[in-house]
Amino acid sequence: MPFAVELYFDRETDEAIRGLWGALDTSGSPGHGEDTAHPHVSLVVSDGHQPGRLREDLAKLDWASLRTLRFGAIGYFADPGVLYLAANPSVPLLNLQQDTYDIVARRDPAQVRSYYRPGNWTPHCTLAMPLEPHQLPHAIEAIGGGMDTIHARITGVGMWSLGDHQPWKLDLDGPAPTGCTEQVVDLRDRDPSARPAWRNR
Repeated sequence: MPFAVELYFDRETDEAIRGLWGALDTSGSPGHGEDTAHPHVSLVVSDGHQPGRLREDLAKLDWASLRTLRFGAIGYFADPGVLYLAANPSVPLLNLQQDTYDIVARRDPAQVRSYYRPGNWTPHCTLAMPLEPHQLPHAIEAIGGGMDTIHARITGVGMWSLGDHQPWKLDLDGPAPTGCTEQVVDLRDRDPSARPAWRNR
C-alpha cells in the first residue's frame, strides 16, 4: 500500500504553516491537498508495500543530526501544480533523505516515486494543490503578507499510509537518551499541543 516517510515540526511551525493554509483558504485558492494533512516534509513516497523492519531501521538513523529546517522561499511544481514552502537543502537533510531512500528502496526501488529519489528530490512543505499557473499570482498575494522565514524545529519522523491513513511516529523530543521513542499518534489531530509528542522543551 502506498506510504510516505515524513518529518514533523514543533507547535510554532505547525501553527505558522496552518496560518498560510488558512490565508489561502480565505482567498479562495485551492487547498493543501486533503483535510487530514499535517504540516510536514516528505522524505520518501513509495507506491509499494512497506519493507520488513522499516520502523526498526528508521529508528536507527541519526535523526539527531537534523534538528532544524529553514523555510525561506516559496516554489511551484508545474506538474502536478503544487505551491510549496522550500526548505534549505542542508547536508544533514540530504544525507537523511538518502538514508531513508536506501531503507525504503531495498525491496523495490522502482516503486519510489521519481520526485523522491536522491538527486531528484526537492525538500518542501505543500501549501496548495492542485494550482494552475494562472492562479499563482492570487495565491502568492494571499500569503505574501504572512510569508516570513520559518525556522522549524524537527520533533518527529513518521510513516503515513496513503491508503488507510494509519500513522506511526518516532518522537524526537522523547525522554530516551537517544532522543527517539516509538509512539503512535493520530496525525489527523488538528491540535498538536494535545499530544505529548508535540510538546516543547
